[in-house]
Amino acid sequence: MIKENYYAILEVEKTATKDQIKSSYRKLSKKFHPDKNPKGEEQFKKIAEAYSILGDPEKRKAYDNPVHTNVNDAYSRHKAQGFDTMDLSYLNIQMDRHYKLSELMEGIELTVDYQISKSSLSDSKFENRQVKVNVNLSTAPYPLIMVDGKMGVMVRVRHAGSSQEIDGVDFFNRRQHGIATGDLFIRVIIDMQGLEFTDTSDIVQRIDISLYEVLFAEEIILQSPLGKKYKIKAFNTQSLSDLQVRIPEQGLVGAFGRRGSYIFRLIVIKPDFSKISSGKLATLKESLRDLDK
Repeated sequence: MIKENYYAILEVEKTATKDQIKSSYRKLSKKFHPDKNPKGEEQFKKIAEAYSILGDPEKRKAYDNPVHTNVNDAYSRHKAQGFDTMDLSYLNIQMDRHYKLSELMEGIELTVDYQISKSSLSDSKFENRQVKVNVNLSTAPYPLIMVDGKMGVMVRVRHAGSSQEIDGVDFFNRRQHGIATGDLFIRVIIDMQGLEFTDTSDIVQRIDISLYEVLFAEEIILQSPLGKKYKIKAFNTQSLSDLQVRIPEQGLVGAFGRRGSYIFRLIVIKPDFSKISSGKLATLKESLRDLDK
C-alpha cells in the first residue's frame, strides 16, 4: 500500500490549519478541473482524495500518525508494563469488489472475509477476520480512483494503530496484549452503465435525441439506468450545440457534503434527408432560408 503525500498534493505545510487546507483545495480544484483543464483530470482526482483525508480532523490525525512509526514505542511501553510477549498483527490489505453504479447509489453492504498475519516472539500464524461495511454514493463522499482504466472508489474500512482500540478492546489495558498495524482498504470498481462523472459530484448521461423532438415535442420522458424517469416539458433551444437538462441533488456527494446533479447531455441527431422526396427537401430548404432572412 503506497502512502500518498497529501500535503504536497494540496501544496500546504504539515502545520496548515483547516481553513488553509480548504482554501488551497478550492484553488487547486478550480485549476485542475477537467472542464477547464482537460489534462488535469488525474491531478484533480488526487486533490479530491487528499482533501477527503486532510479535510476531516479524525482522518487527518490517523494519517499524520501512521502505525508503522509507533510500533517500537508501543513495544517499549508494553515491556515497561510487565508483559513478556507481544503479538504484532499486520493488516495491510487491499481488496477489489465490482458493482453497478445503480447499486452503489442505492447503497450496498459489503461482507469482507480476510486474514491477518500474527507474529509473536515464538511463532507466526494467520487469523481469520470478517467485517461488514456500508457503501452509499448518495449519502457520503468517497475518493474517486482509476483502476486499469475503470472508475472506482476507495473505501477505508478501518485504521488500526498501536494506541487505538481494536474490535472494542484497548490492548494496553489487558494481559493478552497485542498491536495491530496497517489498514484494510476495499477498491470498489464501478460499472458506470454508460454514465460518466464530470467532476467529483455530477453524473452525466449522454442521450441522442431527434431535432424534431427538441423543436416540437410538448414533453419527453428521459430515463436513466439508475432506475429513475424524468418528464421534460420543454427544452431551451437557443443553443442546440450545448443542450442539457440538470436534475439537482441527484448526483454524488462532494467533498464539502453537497450533493451534485444528474445531467442529461442531449446530442441532437442530424436528420436523414435521404428519407424525404426531393420536393419536400426543396420546401424545407426554402423554409430555412426564410428563417435566416
